[in-house]
Amino acid sequence: MPNPSVAAVVHFVPLGGSRCRAALVTAVPDEGSTEASLRQVDLVAFSPEGTTSVGRGVPQDEKGNDGGTWHWPERV
Repeated sequence: MPNPSVAAVVHFVPLGGSRCRAALVTAVPDEGSTEASLRQVDLVAFSPEGTTSVGRGVPQDEKGNDGGTWHWPERV
């Protein structure tokens, strides 16, 4: 898996939701930090209604099952 970088497009799973939302990485932690080792990022998620929500320190979950996490888009 590549390291996340600013402006990367990812999927965000909202808390209490199961459907992924498009999201954009807005900040990544410095290399060597605890957040970097946990692959936590700050991001902006976009809902179908057109509103956005900001998440800080959002952890990665490549299974894409846990609410409040991000993962790389699935390849189709």
